[in-house]
Order: sequence, then structure tokens, then C-alpha cells
Amino acid sequence: MPGFTEIQLADDHKRLLQLLRIDMPRSRIELSRLLDINNGTITRLSRELISLGLVSEAATQASGRGRPSIPLSLRPDGAYAIGAATHPGWVDICVVNFANQPLAQKSCPWKEGSPHQFAKLLANEVAAITANLRLRHARFLGFGVSVPGFSVGIPSRRHTVQRLHSWRAHDLSALLGDALDGPVWIENDANCAAIAEFYQSETRKGASMLVIFLGHGVGGGCISSDQLFLGEYANAGEIGVLYPLDQPRPSAVDLVHTLQAKGCGPIALFNLEKHLDQHKKIIAAWIERAAKQLELAVLSGIAWFDPASIVISGTLPDRVLIPLATKLNEVSWKTRLGTRTIPPIRASRLQGRAAAVGAAFLPIHHTIAPQNGERRPSSVTAQN
Repeated sequence: MPGFTEIQLADDHKRLLQLLRIDMPRSRIELSRLLDINNGTITRLSRELISLGLVSEAATQASGRGRPSIPLSLRPDGAYAIGAATHPGWVDICVVNFANQPLAQKSCPWKEGSPHQFAKLLANEVAAITANLRLRHARFLGFGVSVPGFSVGIPSRRHTVQRLHSWRAHDLSALLGDALDGPVWIENDANCAAIAEFYQSETRKGASMLVIFLGHGVGGGCISSDQLFLGEYANAGEIGVLYPLDQPRPSAVDLVHTLQAKGCGPIALFNLEKHLDQHKKIIAAWIERAAKQLELAVLSGIAWFDPASIVISGTLPDRVLIPLATKLNEVSWKTRLGTRTIPPIRASRLQGRAAAVGAAFLPIHHTIAPQNGERRPSSVTAQN
């Protein structure tokens, strides 16, 4: 992979960029009010970010008397990052720009292997994907990798699922960072999905969000005050503990196992879509059961977190996620929650690639995170 960079930003720079990332364009006056910083300082900060190539001025807009307001936006070519999500039998890869826009996405088969084998696959696929994108190598911020598994000791060390047992006990940021020759951020698939769903949502602007991710298992991700909430031990949202491993679970892998147990033959999660019409009744029954099981996760999420919205995400096809979200919306929540506000529940719109998109957002997300929320990867030191 070509060279990479680490952009050095002060906290006020990061706060300004974060506001633009959540909603843009914004005028300097609006930024001054939201950040509680005087207009002169905003002018200086914006000038510095423009010179760094991270922010641009939009076309002049009339604003009554006096000088017209010139809103600011993130420059799409200000930086880019690459994300990868490991799934049972395949890897999703995504390239995103600084303005939250996916530039390229690809799914490729992958037989579970060691972290080094994964890094080799990723490097080869990235070289092919980016060959015609005309990206400025000096604007590459790093890799994000979505891994199914909870944090052990440090965020980059994960107790991964059994199919990735060779990944356990490693500092994956350091190991993959050395193999890929660049900074690597590690996060679980549910948290990556939460970041993706938040930044791709039309109703961000400071709202909170709870994301339930159905993949290898059942996970949750929480967005609060525009930031990913990790918890004291980086394991917030591990709702899989609500569903015993020796019992049927509302996960994507469980649906595949259910179909196979019903004699539907060998079915891979990767190509589940083409089996949906053939096994409608079995899948409808599974959706009914999964919705019942997820009621507990939704209810506890509302009780503890009180989110503005809930998203059902994961590696399942839209034709499974959408009716599942519909079933959950139809639950008589008022009987349990009374007159409390019940957040809308919707299915992901990212077509099963939320974990990869969110993984790609990780380097950007942490580059502009305020100091008290910033987490640098424990990999190689970034260079210009």
C-alpha cells in the first residue's frame, strides 16, 4: 500500500470538522454559535483547515444585508480511508472519502485464515480496487477492520469467534499495521455498523442511535452525542450475552443453520439471497421467532439508553431485515413503556455492508475525534 499520513489537528479543529461531518454546509456564524467560539477564532480555524485541504468554501449564498454568508463543507478529496469486514466465507471491502461517501465497494471470497493471510488478501484487493480511483496517496489515513469478537484488555485485542481463533491473543492493530505498513483501527462488527448507520442516516445532527447487528452473532452499537459509546472496557453493546450459545439465536448464521436443519441443503450466508423465494415459509417463521427474541434487546435498549432511533442491521438480505424491523415496529410497546416516547425502528439501508462501511469510517472518525474520545491504533507511527 502507498504512503499514508497523520493529520495533526487541535481539538478546536476537530470539533469544527465533526460538526461539518454531521451536517454540512454550515456558515461560520452557525459554527461560532454551536462551538461557542468567537467569530475571529472561527475565521482562523476555517482558514487553517482550508489550507490543509480538509475544508472548502461553498458557492456564495445571499443572506440579506451586508456580506453574503459563505458556508463551509468538508472536501471529499481531503482524505480517504479503507475498511474491511470479515464474515463467514467472505470479506467486504470499502473505500470512503472525507465527506462520508463510499468510493468503491467489493465483496470477495475468503477461507478463514490467519491475520497475516487476511492482510495479504486485503493488500491485493485494495491495490486492484484503488487502481483507477485517482486517490492522492498522501491523503490516506489508514485501515479500519471489523472483527466479530469482544475486547480483551485493550480494544485492539479481541476474543474472536471460533472461525477466527488464530486472531485471538494478538494486538491486531499492531500485527495488521505491520503487515499492511499503515495504521489500523480494530472494532467489532456491531460498533462499525453503528458508525456507518449514523453517518449515513438522514437524521443525525446530535441524535442518539442504537444499532442491533445480526451477523455471526447478535451485537449492539450505541451512538451518543455524535460519538460511539464504548463503555469502560470497550464492550458496550455486547447484547449477545442475552442469547445463550446453546440455544437458537436471532443471528444471520442462525438463519442459515435453521434452513440447513430443515433439509434445505448446503446454504452459505454469502448467497442466502438466492434461496429466499424457495424457502419462504421457513424464513417467515424464522423472522417471527427472531422478532420475538429481539423484543428483549429493544426494550432494554430503550430503557437504558433512550435512543432517538433504532436500526436493525447486519449481513442479512434486505428482504429479511425489512420484515424483521416491521415486526418489531408492530409490537405493542405502549403496554410496556406507557406514555414514554418510543423510537422508530427501521432496517438498515446499507445492503449488508454496514460493517465494512463503518470500518472504513474508523480512521476518519478517530482522526477528528476530540482528545478525550480519541483512540490511536497501537501500530506503526504514521508518516507524511
